[in-house]
Amino acid sequence: MTRTRRTFTSEFKAKVVLQLISGEKSMAEISRRHKLNQQMVSRWKTEFLQNAPSIFERKKGYNEEQQRIADLERILSRKTMELEIAKKAYSILEQMEVENGRILRYWQKIIPSRPVARFWTFPVIRFTTL
Repeated sequence: MTRTRRTFTSEFKAKVVLQLISGEKSMAEISRRHKLNQQMVSRWKTEFLQNAPSIFERKKGYNEEQQRIADLERILSRKTMELEIAKKAYSILEQMEVENGRILRYWQKIIPSRPVARFWTFPVIRFTTL
C-alpha cells in the first residue's frame, strides 16, 4: 500500500505557524491534531519568520511604473490642450481669411512666391493607431 504525499496550502501553513508563534498551541499539540511531523512545522516556522520582513516592503518596480504612467498622462493632457489651441487658432485665421481680404493681399505682397492658401493652412496631422 502506497502513501500519497499530502500538499498543504499557504493559508493552512500560515494558520499553523501563527498558532505556534502566538503560543495558542504547542508544537506537540499542532503535530498531533493535524498529523504533521514536528520537523515540517519547524521548517514552516523558520520560512515564515525569514520571509516576514518582505511582507512590508514596497515593490520598487510598481512605483516606477505608476510614476511613468502619471508622466505619460501629464504629457498626453498637455498635447491635447495644445491641439485644441491649434484648432481654435486655425478656425480664427480661417474666419479672418474669409472676412478680411486685405490681410490676404498684404501677405501676397510680402511673400509673392508662396501661395496664400498654403501660407494660411496648418499642416495636416494624421494619427495612426499603434
